[in-house]
Amino acid sequence: MRGQFLLLISFLLTPWFTYDPIDYYQRPVMEFCPERAAQLHNQLLQKAISHDASIATERTLLDRFLQVADVDSEFQQHPLGQFLSLLDSTPQSGSRLPGLFTPRLYQPDPSYFWDDTYELHPNHVLLYGQNNADCPMDGGIYLNLYTARVIWRMSPNDFPEIEESLHVPLEVFHKMLLRNWESGKYYYDNEEKEISVRWWQVEDLEEALSSWDKLLSAIERRLPQTTKKRPERMPPLDSELLKRFKLGKFAREWLSLATRPGFRYIAPGLTTFSPESFTEIYGAESASSYWQNVKLLSEEFTSSLLFPADIIIPTNISTTSTDRDITSFDKDWGFGKFTVARRAGIYTDPLNCDHADTVRLMHPSGLVNLVELTTNCPWDWGRLPRLAEVLEKWTSLIETGAWEIDGNGVKTGIEWFRTHTLESKLDWQDIIEEEIAKL
Repeated sequence: MRGQFLLLISFLLTPWFTYDPIDYYQRPVMEFCPERAAQLHNQLLQKAISHDASIATERTLLDRFLQVADVDSEFQQHPLGQFLSLLDSTPQSGSRLPGLFTPRLYQPDPSYFWDDTYELHPNHVLLYGQNNADCPMDGGIYLNLYTARVIWRMSPNDFPEIEESLHVPLEVFHKMLLRNWESGKYYYDNEEKEISVRWWQVEDLEEALSSWDKLLSAIERRLPQTTKKRPERMPPLDSELLKRFKLGKFAREWLSLATRPGFRYIAPGLTTFSPESFTEIYGAESASSYWQNVKLLSEEFTSSLLFPADIIIPTNISTTSTDRDITSFDKDWGFGKFTVARRAGIYTDPLNCDHADTVRLMHPSGLVNLVELTTNCPWDWGRLPRLAEVLEKWTSLIETGAWEIDGNGVKTGIEWFRTHTLESKLDWQDIIEEEIAKL
């Protein structure tokens, strides 16, 4: 580790922990404040341990760092030294792992900051190791020592030279975590006796409904001007109808609250349900299918069709295509088994245990990677885009004229997603701006 700590010498010769966010975040110049950053960290730790008044905290991180680091006494006056000296942590137990900081992250442990695995990235330290049932050295939140920004990498091998704009300021990251606690996304599970993550909450549903209204309004404004009265929106699907079929809880709530447009297509080739089409499509799923009979941890993980296409995905696509992304569709590890009656469309993702409102496009071609994010989440485990994020993206495509509109809504066909792969994906930079605006 000695080689990595030689880098600290250069820190003292440069303006360190200072950044100008105007170029990206559109905010006044800010400087890293060890006291403010430590205060936010300590607030988060108190949230994590508040369920047990007997858990004590201590401030030993700087001393533990000095035991493993080859630095001189001046380091204690350095911003990183000041930051570490102010951080609370829970006493180390007999476990080799530090205590939890959030349901998905461990508390800082200086012995994990650097390792030979990270020698190609000496300007980053593993500040918060990820809780994925393995050693926290496997990945987590990395702090850029020159900019005071952080990014989540799933493993040291998953550490490409990425744009600095995808790093999130440490203070912003801490505030995002605090918002998760305050909103109830993070909570203490009394049955499991651990801090945990809610798969979705009312805030997620309200955000998706707001984005849905924006999308419908954007399409309505572009409908052809005629002498006829504009089509009025229709009530949501009846909750009693929804109870007759297997659905994820988020999908059930969404379909019971989302008003239906008076036109047919809300995106290229994608429609909404009528009571008749809902009954027809969900009723066509075989009673003996994998989708009907798979035993899930919770109904939250049920893959649910939200916006159906008119097209049924052919049963032979895995044998007739030469595209590896398509030939896997009906393999054991593919997504064919998660479709409802093999109907193409937008589905909730059955594989994300933290975000039940994430969605995936099952394209008629068998491709399932056309509506996704451009890279992994900068501050969280990798995930698909959330429903609200997809609807916001589609609204921007309507407003910029990327999709043609006629009396039936979006006239552009579903092949657009396949022929415009860059435009169909979501950019994390836009989402970062939206998340910062919420703080």
